[in-house]
Amino acid sequence: MATVAANACVDYLSMYAFSPSLQCVWVRCDKALFGFREDFKLCAAYINPQSQAFTLAHITDSFSSLFDELACVTQVAPHFLLCGDFNAKVGGLSGVSHAHGGLLMTHPACNWPVAVSVEV
Repeated sequence: MATVAANACVDYLSMYAFSPSLQCVWVRCDKALFGFREDFKLCAAYINPQSQAFTLAHITDSFSSLFDELACVTQVAPHFLLCGDFNAKVGGLSGVSHAHGGLLMTHPACNWPVAVSVEV
């Protein structure tokens, strides 16, 4: 994974953590970047699409690991931005589906309000 930032932003960003098994990078963003009162963390994550080699169980494990990381980071920084490619293409379903969003919404580690929106 790579992190690319505009020259105007680079002084406000620093690498916080990298999780190669989850394909996830965490960046600490200085509060001054957006005029916030506190620093925040930015998480960019990638979840592989379902395939013969990457089963629904692997997807579920990946989301569990992501939620574990979110839980850990909120212990040191209550504010974070989660973005990434969560691969809505799942198995034989159409190219855009709510399958991953459904996993997100029903995962036991997810006990805060979450809004999932998919534009078609």
